[in-house]
Amino acid sequence: MLYAAYVFFFCGSKCEAQEVAKTWQFDAEVGQYEKRIDSGLYTGADASYVKLGTDLGVFGGLSFVGDLEYVDTEDHQLYTTVGTVLSTPIGALGVSGQFTTIENVDNLFELGATYGVNLLGLDSVVAVTVDDESRYLAEISTEYALYANNVFALSVGGAYGQSFETVDGYDYTVGYARIDAPLGAASVFVQFNYLNSDNSFAGTGGEWEATTDFGVALSF
Repeated sequence: MLYAAYVFFFCGSKCEAQEVAKTWQFDAEVGQYEKRIDSGLYTGADASYVKLGTDLGVFGGLSFVGDLEYVDTEDHQLYTTVGTVLSTPIGALGVSGQFTTIENVDNLFELGATYGVNLLGLDSVVAVTVDDESRYLAEISTEYALYANNVFALSVGGAYGQSFETVDGYDYTVGYARIDAPLGAASVFVQFNYLNSDNSFAGTGGEWEATTDFGVALSF
């Protein structure tokens, strides 16, 4: 799930080396997709979802990370990702495995590697995955906190990716803007997505298409 690589496999300044660093953080999100985007493809429409991610600092710059997402659509979908991230002087290096289970569809396993680095003040991630059918996907993504005050925070981001060794090889560009507003210990959000994917099966046919997601996010 390369589109989510930024969230769980880039550490940036949060992964500075320490002699002992035992922290455990959970991020939860409940929301509604107009269209779920994964690696430049639409994988579900008008779908509610639940996400749970965790980051367990072990020692130094090493962390174990995990991500669980359930999507309630026509064919129920479950995405489970586990991996490690190591902060180094040249950036954050990550390795992960993802299991995808979709109702009435064969299960899929993907192995991924990520490299997170700050480029010109922008947190960026280069990610490569290969699945159990020897299909490859490469992506570079970035995100930037544009504005924040006591009422809301605005962030923007984007990604470019390309597939290899697939029946319908494709490339894609995705951009998004997200507004988060605090609501007690949680926050409500709305995210505007813009995707241009030339995949003929689950993309946008080479045209830009806008979709909107919304929900509630919580960290603890």
